[in-house]
This record gives sequence, structure tokens and C-alpha cells, in this order.
Amino acid sequence: MAGNTLANGTGSAFTGSTAVTGNVTVYAQWTINQYTVTFDKNGGDTDANPASIQANYNTTVTLPAGPTKAGYTFNGWNTLANGTGSAFTGQHRGHRERHRLCAVDDQSI
Repeated sequence: MAGNTLANGTGSAFTGSTAVTGNVTVYAQWTINQYTVTFDKNGGDTDANPASIQANYNTTVTLPAGPTKAGYTFNGWNTLANGTGSAFTGQHRGHRERHRLCAVDDQSI
């Protein structure tokens, strides 16, 4: 990770090999964490569209339309295929690089 001599990152890069010849302030530079959210159709007949999206840390994402499955009603997205994980409603506060979400459905009668 390199620093920079200006807070907005437009100054001179400062790395471990930069020679120090006087007083200098080095500002940390940041890049927001980005995550892949994958929507697993979990045995459904059609895929979500899109099947995956990129999401920045702590952002709200637009959920895709749910997949379809003959004889079943789509009931939402969940972090576990059997529906016992966490429901995913679009607010993303992830700390992992990838999230796999599974479709949860109720059988129609």
C-alpha cells in the first residue's frame, strides 16, 4: 500500500522505497471493498437476471427478479439453500469477498 503526499491522491506516491529528504506528511489512500453477490436459483427452472452483481461495502443493491420453479412460489433470497440462513433484502454490509445467495420457495398447493 502506498501513501500520497496529498490527501486527494494527486500528489507524489510514497512507498517503502521513497527517499525521505525532509519533513513530509503522507496521507493514507483508500479503495472501497467490493464484493460479488451471486444469486443461486437453488433448483429453480430459470436463473435470476442478473445472476451476479458487484456491490461496494455497506451499499444497498437492487435485487434481481426471482427465478421461477414449476409448482412453487419464489419466497426471497437467503444465505443458505434450505432457507435457515439470513434473508437478503438488498442491504449489503459484507465482510467477505463473495456472497452466494440461494432462492427460497414455498410449494404451491
